[in-house]
This record gives sequence, structure tokens and C-alpha cells, in this order.
Amino acid sequence: MKKLIAFGLIMASLFTVGCQKQSTDKDGVVTQATDTAKEITQETSKETAVTTSPEQPRFDIVGEVIQIDEGEIHVLTGDIAAVYKADQADIDKLYLGETVILVEKENGGYSAVPYLIEDFSRRFTSMGLAIESTQGVLVSVIEVDGHQTVEIQVKEEVISSDYFGETKLEVGKAYDIDLIRRGENVNIAELYDVSAYIKIEILAINKGDEGQMVLYGKSTDDGEYYVPTFEAVKNFNLSELMVGDEVEFYPVVIMESFPMQVVTNRINLK
Repeated sequence: MKKLIAFGLIMASLFTVGCQKQSTDKDGVVTQATDTAKEITQETSKETAVTTSPEQPRFDIVGEVIQIDEGEIHVLTGDIAAVYKADQADIDKLYLGETVILVEKENGGYSAVPYLIEDFSRRFTSMGLAIESTQGVLVSVIEVDGHQTVEIQVKEEVISSDYFGETKLEVGKAYDIDLIRRGENVNIAELYDVSAYIKIEILAINKGDEGQMVLYGKSTDDGEYYVPTFEAVKNFNLSELMVGDEVEFYPVVIMESFPMQVVTNRINLK
């Protein structure tokens, strides 16, 4: 569990998705408003005032679930983690890694419902730096004492950067790239070999003992996989995923078991 929490803290700090002003539908599911002029991000708005009075202001809190316990959840907002008591009925519906909105209740504690993100192309670090997703071809890899420096061709630009990711690199291959630009400096956050993705149809959606969503699916070559979702960058809301959907995942590790169990750092809904 400590490994999951630590990884969740790192990933949330690096890959925080921009959030927009929310509204609540009749079913209690929170969605983003489409008025981009009023958009907010998790990094800059950790608490948003809702129904207020001079005597008793109430607040909405938006963040990522990083631990689930009986009667309470641990939520990461920006780079701050806190524990909130919530209705058990709400907690039972949540998964690790899910973005939620907590609404303070008059009698204490919080209600917790999924926060539906509409635009996954807009991601930011906890410092508010934009994460750019693109594709390029690896030109060179220099490794000294386990430290890797890479050069990658992205359109007309050759980017040189340190690389601390888990992908095994091969010169001449195409990669999906997550970039972070700081003025003239460009850092490569992660590389994904575009030929290594595995596509599956979801046959079952399970919830592990610690609250992680685990997908069970089958590939076109009849391979069967258990795919955990917590540690992965995703382009979908967990609460909206359904049996029958098709996803592709980037395998960091595939264990020799049946069904095969994987470690993945990216899952894309097709």
C-alpha cells in the first residue's frame, strides 16, 4: 500500500489534470462547465466556496483519491494530502486514482462523488506547468552510471533531455512523449514505445481490497490480462468506464501468470 501511495503522490504531482467550474446534475454526478473563461485547475483552486452564508461558509474540495479506509478517504489536492470522513455508501463507489469532489455536510463529514473531467488533453504539473503530449523518433541515448540522456526528433525540433522513466529505449523507434517546457528548457517526463501498446476488450471491472480498479480483458490474440489502473495516466473517468469498452495499455511489466498480470503507466480509452 505504501508503494501505491508514494507512486500516487509522485504521479499526481507530475500529471495533474486541469479542472473546470463544476455543476451537479440530478443524479449527483459533478461535471465540468463548458465556459472556458471560468475554468480552474486543481493546482490553483484547492477549495471552491459553494452555498455560503456569513456565519457558515461551506466548501467543495476537488482532488485525487490516494487511499481508501473504512469511513474515510485520503485525497491529494495539488501537492497536499488530507484525510476526510465521508459517507460509506459514497466511499464504496470510489476507486483509487479517481478524481472526486467532497462537499462538506452541515452535520459534519463530507459527501463524495466523482468529478467528471471532460478534457484530458489539458494536463498540468503541481507547479502549473503544461504537459504537452506529442510523438517523435528517438535519435540517440547516452547512458553514464545508470543516468540516461536522450535526443528525440519531434517534427522539426531535436529535443535533448535527461530521462528517468521505465521504458526500454531503442534508437530509431517512434515514441509517444510527455514534455514539460520551462521557457527554453524542455524536459521529457515519459516515453511510450508506440509499438508496445496492448489493446483489450474489457470483460470485467473489479475492485481490489485496497480500492484499486482492476480491468480484466482479452486481446485480439486471445491473451487475457488483469490491468490495474491506479498508477497509470488515463484519458477517461473511472466511473464512466464500462464492460465492453476497448482500451490500450502500455506494459511496463508483464508477469507470467494466467490471466497475465501487468504493471502499466498509461491506459487509453479507444
